[in-house]
Amino acid sequence: MENFGERCATTTHLIETRGLFHKIVRHFSKETMSLGLFRLLHIPLFLVLSGLFLGSCQNLREQDSTTLSAKYYLEREQLSQPQEILQQLDSFDDWTRKDFNKMAQKHGNVWFHLDLPSTKIPRVLEFQTLNLIEFQAFLIKEDGELRVLTPSKMSFSQNYSFQLESSGRSVLILLKQQWGGVIRGFELLSLQAYEDQQLLRVLVTGMVIGLFLLSFLLTALVGWSQNQLWLLVIIVNGLFGVLLEKKLYLLLGFSFTSEVYLKLFAAQLAINSIAYLRIIVGETGFNHVKFQNYLQHSLTALVVLFLTSGFLAFEQKTLLKLFSNPFQLNVLGFILVYFYCVMVLVISWKKRPHLHEFAIVFIMIYSLPLLTNLTVEGTLPPIFDVWNADYRAVIPLLLSIIIYKDREVRLRRLTNQLEIQNRNKDLFLARTSHELRTPLAGMIGLCESILERKDGLAEAFVRKLEIAVNSGRRMNQLIGDITDFTNMRDGKLKLERNPANFVQIFQTMLPLVAPSIERKKLSLKTKIPENLPKVDVDENRIQQVLFNLINNAVKYTQSGEILLEARLLRSSLQVEVQDTGVGVPEDELNNIFKDYGRGSNVATISGMGLGLSLSRHIVELHQGELQISSQLGTGTRVQFTLPLAEGFPSQEASPQASQERLEDDDFQEVAESEKEVSFEGRARIVVVDDEPLNVDIIHNFLEFLDLEITSYADGNSMLERLTEDDPDLLILDLMMPDLDGYSVIRQVRSEYSPQELPILVVTANEQERTTHKSLTLGANDYLIKPLVAMELRSRVQSQLGLIQQIRLQKSLEESEKQRIELRQEHHRMATLFDTVETPLVVTSSADQILYANKSFGERTGFPQSETLQRSISSFFQQDGWKNEKPSISRQIILQKDGTKWPCQLTVRVMEFGAQQEWVYTVTACPESEQPETTVTPAEMPREQAVPMITSMESARANLVELLDLAVKYFRLATGESTAELARRSEYWHITMNGSTPRAYMLERYLDLERLPKKPKCGLVFRTCDWVLRECEEQQPLKQEILQRKQLIEERISKTAYPGDQLRLS
Repeated sequence: MENFGERCATTTHLIETRGLFHKIVRHFSKETMSLGLFRLLHIPLFLVLSGLFLGSCQNLREQDSTTLSAKYYLEREQLSQPQEILQQLDSFDDWTRKDFNKMAQKHGNVWFHLDLPSTKIPRVLEFQTLNLIEFQAFLIKEDGELRVLTPSKMSFSQNYSFQLESSGRSVLILLKQQWGGVIRGFELLSLQAYEDQQLLRVLVTGMVIGLFLLSFLLTALVGWSQNQLWLLVIIVNGLFGVLLEKKLYLLLGFSFTSEVYLKLFAAQLAINSIAYLRIIVGETGFNHVKFQNYLQHSLTALVVLFLTSGFLAFEQKTLLKLFSNPFQLNVLGFILVYFYCVMVLVISWKKRPHLHEFAIVFIMIYSLPLLTNLTVEGTLPPIFDVWNADYRAVIPLLLSIIIYKDREVRLRRLTNQLEIQNRNKDLFLARTSHELRTPLAGMIGLCESILERKDGLAEAFVRKLEIAVNSGRRMNQLIGDITDFTNMRDGKLKLERNPANFVQIFQTMLPLVAPSIERKKLSLKTKIPENLPKVDVDENRIQQVLFNLINNAVKYTQSGEILLEARLLRSSLQVEVQDTGVGVPEDELNNIFKDYGRGSNVATISGMGLGLSLSRHIVELHQGELQISSQLGTGTRVQFTLPLAEGFPSQEASPQASQERLEDDDFQEVAESEKEVSFEGRARIVVVDDEPLNVDIIHNFLEFLDLEITSYADGNSMLERLTEDDPDLLILDLMMPDLDGYSVIRQVRSEYSPQELPILVVTANEQERTTHKSLTLGANDYLIKPLVAMELRSRVQSQLGLIQQIRLQKSLEESEKQRIELRQEHHRMATLFDTVETPLVVTSSADQILYANKSFGERTGFPQSETLQRSISSFFQQDGWKNEKPSISRQIILQKDGTKWPCQLTVRVMEFGAQQEWVYTVTACPESEQPETTVTPAEMPREQAVPMITSMESARANLVELLDLAVKYFRLATGESTAELARRSEYWHITMNGSTPRAYMLERYLDLERLPKKPKCGLVFRTCDWVLRECEEQQPLKQEILQRKQLIEERISKTAYPGDQLRLS
């Protein structure tokens, strides 16, 4: 019992674990379903990218824009004032991007002068730059006056714009000494063109920010991992870059010096480089390669080193001798990271197909700033200056989508794994339940067998046996609760509702709790009114609810009484269970309905905390309601409602009657009062169970019935001898080694219908109560172990009675069919005989005339009505009358007018189904006297020999020989086994015997002794046709098969065997 308890504890723990698995599966299922929303983003994403591309076209020439020519002057001393510079315009050189376009420390201040075309229309000058911060602009009027120009704060780009007055003739721009700023040109726009361009820039900026926010949302929904954290860094860093590049900080009232701006921009580029490096290496799996991991860390360290060196270069002027711009170091670090990432993406192209889109976009987009940098350096022409910082918003979005997809794949894989583990849990629980119930069923069954023969046993011993039986059934109920609890969590708990008597439900349950009540010396009282209508419930489930509630009341009540009361409401029956136990604290009433929930004051009392939650679920499945109220130290009251059945009369019941216990003897009387089953001899039952104890229990329970019982320990042995046993009923266990009960059902149903051979399943698997898998496969009924003697006998008698009725009905139908056929055949023969001029008479085996044609009446002078039912011998002279069958003899007919007519009499046999009749043919003979002779069949001429019809047994033998020839043909052509023929032809059922395929039915058809009583000739014919059609031709065997098949078909078509025993189906 200790091992048994450990098993129960382990099972309970696994149930709880299984519940956790279910929660995870449901969570991941919801997550995975939410991923479907992502697919809706494809069209908006396409539109956004299209808009982004169109927005990038802002660098193209506008219709109302003019590119201004400019002159520049480098002032390394940095001492001149604007008025002084205007005196030195002759020193200015013509400016082109190829000559000068990048600020550096060595240049000092740079002056630009631009001549404006004369016009009276307000215009806007746009100074196109990159990373340029510190400068001053002056408008030179017609009178030579200088006016300071203030750039617009609503630029939404790296360019600066100035609104010009119509009186200005030129513009002077001072670029103060700084690093890294790039001059891209000067453009003069009409006011309308400028406003249109600004509107487009605002839309594009909003679109870019929206893309970053969308990427942030998708990434945040995915969860938290290292790659996702780095992606969030890129997104936040990208938003900060938009703030810098679009000069949105000006809207917030901030301003930066060129040094601070470049430091921030350098830090942003370095962080992006490290983040992209980590993400790409992580997604491609290169972080698990030792050497690649080393390269990754080395590149990260190099980027940090370059960033630090660039920061120091702003302070340490000696470092500027190595390079003209500190920002170039960060660009160099990014280029190294870029090429390494491209190499990694190319190497992992085949192994990481989900990164294809990202690899293409990443390589294309980040190749653009390299082209722009070469253009700035003068290596490439200006047409290659195609970089736009807005493109960067696409990369995080693609990465977030990829991570989203990757997580979707991982979630599906994990969900599948959890589902597999969940199925394994179901299988484990089913097997554990079976293993626990098997010894329990044996214990209960043996005790009940002894109790059925309790005459002569001591009363104390009988009482102990009853306690053992009730305790076993109580333990079985607890095991059932565990199984039902898992089904409840899975939503698989189903009801089989039927109109039922509540009093009978209670009385059936009462023996399970009676021992506990008596042991604690409690009093169980009932108040059940008379004339209760039936309730529409699942009887087994309501018994389970009553057991749980009364068992709880007994468990938590030390003294006093337990009251069960039933009240009839308008459309339901209210049941109340009240005790005088310890009660439950009021603040814990809701907790006890939870899984494993128990009151804090009963922690020392044994229990699992499943009964109440399971009972509530069962009641709710019945559209009822379960409520509880309790007072600490006073007791607990539980109420639940059950729906009434419609259209059923009231049932008489009383509180006194509901306390009476129904004994097995009462059930036995009911069973014996049922209609007795009549068989020709004893009914034959085959029991298949791998547990000898279970077989013994079934034998003991059924020994009161006059049955012939054969038992087998496995399904293979039973199938081998199924034809010889020819059972009327099959009692089958489901969980057996090698060939389980489900496979046995499939195999039997491939040959026998449920009416021909009923199957009663007995199993300890509680899942069968909800899945009904055996019934779906073709079983007639099932019982859950431990078995109850009365219930088993009732089910067996029910199935035997049903099959006997079916057989009787079928026999009557066959007899009627045969009678009709005989009548039709007689009518046809009579019509045929009347057309024959030769006198003919048909007699029975007792020589009574059944039919005489017109020619016979004319010859004898007797009408047909006077010949019927007379003996054939009364029409012939008795001297020399010899009625040998079959024969040819000379006889003398006695005609009605007294004359005699010599004739030759020929007697032949004619069969109609199971009946044998004789045909007498009368022909004229010479008048001269000849000695009377009688010719036996052996002496008859060959053309007059009687064709003997082959017997039924001969036809069966021919069928077996035909199939054997087909199997030999298949083996000669393919060299394969009989099971392979069954599998390839798909006409015969295949069953796995361990790892070996077996075709049991085909094997039975090859053995005459095991051939079914009603073999399916059509099945054999189709197999022969398939072999001849699909296999390489074997000429001698082919001819023999065709001849044998034709012979059988002719004999079947000409012969009406009794009961249609050979079927062409």
